[in-house]
Formats: sequence, structure tokens, C-alpha cells
Amino acid sequence: MNDSNSRIKLEINRKSRDFQIIENGITKLKGEYPKWYSLRDLQFHYNNKTFNIKKKRFWGTDLLIEQNGRKLGEIVFSFTKGREVHLKDMNSELSKYTLKSKKTGKWYANQKQYTLYKNNTFPILTILYQFKNWRGNFEIEFTEQDCPNYVLLAIAFFLMKLQQADSAANAGGF
Repeated sequence: MNDSNSRIKLEINRKSRDFQIIENGITKLKGEYPKWYSLRDLQFHYNNKTFNIKKKRFWGTDLLIEQNGRKLGEIVFSFTKGREVHLKDMNSELSKYTLKSKKTGKWYANQKQYTLYKNNTFPILTILYQFKNWRGNFEIEFTEQDCPNYVLLAIAFFLMKLQQADSAANAGGF
């Protein structure tokens, strides 16, 4: 997917609790799930700023995205549309992002392609997920190579993990 000039890797450490986004050998973003039992809280650091994704209310399904303690956006869940990310831009305009997945490869292969769309029309980034040798491998490609948005990549990774957890829970067998 990516050319050899700009390699973006996603490394997962410590039993899927910590991750790093590395481009050309340089760590761009570090993230962690602070609680071992929850995928609903994420904290990551980028450009000397701390971002938090946490639940808005105890019983609610909405999540809050904060930058250094200030509200940056939210992740809204509805049964008809799924999860949507609402973020404010530099111009204080509200942008909506959705993550869509589709199965790629053979029927027996565990490969999925996750694409983050802006306003359900314009693709921002693509994550190709493959499960090989008991580890998840990630290939990441931004549609605009000149200005990659690593904050959106971390949010897309968070949404991808939530979708995987939801689909694993649905595979129960009742």
C-alpha cells in the first residue's frame, strides 16, 4: 500500500495495551489504554499534547475526545448509523467521520480493510489489517500524503479496536 519513501507502521506492545505510530523509524505518536479491563478509554500523546478518549457518562454510549483537558470532539453511537466522530477543525467547523470496514482477501484469510471517511464521501485514510503468526499486522495509507493527520489515525485505530471487540462479542453463538 505505502511506497518505500513513507513507511507508516503501527506497533502494538504489552498485550495490546500500548501502541506507537512510527514513520520512517521516528515515533510520531504514542498511545495507551490506561485500564487493563477497558477498551473505552484511550490516552495518546502527539506534538507535546495529550489526547484522551473516554466515556461521556457512566451508562451512555457516547465518548468524549479531549485535547489537554479541553473538548475537541465526541464519538456518537446510534443503532442505525453506528459510530460517528464529530471533530472541530482549526476554523471551528464541525466535521463528521465514519469508519467503514470490508473483508479483503480469500474467504479463509483474516484480512480487513478499514477506511475512514469524512462526511461519508471523502476517504481520509485506509488501514489494512492482517492477522499473521498470531499477531496483527497493520499497513496504513493516507489519501493526502503531504499532510498526514496522526490524531485522526489514532482515533481510527480506536474505532477499529471497538469494531473488532463488538464483532467478537457478537460471535458468541446464541
